Amino acid sequence: MADETTTTVKELYLGFAGSDGKTKRLVIAHPEDNLDATTTRAAMKKIADANLFEKQGIQLYTNGESASYMTRIKNEIFNDKKKK
Repeated sequence: MADETTTTVKELYLGFAGSDGKTKRLVIAHPEDNLDATTTRAAMKKIADANLFEKQGIQLYTNGESASYMTRIKNEIFNDKKKK
């Protein structure tokens, strides 16, 4: 099994309330390590205040609700795309 590789993937999950009252999630790949609550809240406020993300008349990120790091272990069996 020479093609098999294992990697650890860390992502930052940001939870927001949308203008429809439902929870929306924004996932940041390759985030900085060790972000604190103050820094993360400030960044989420900037995202919400920018009003950049809308879908079918709904503002997706209006108010920051939560933030957490998620770490996954990825076991790749094969990836023919890497060979090209």
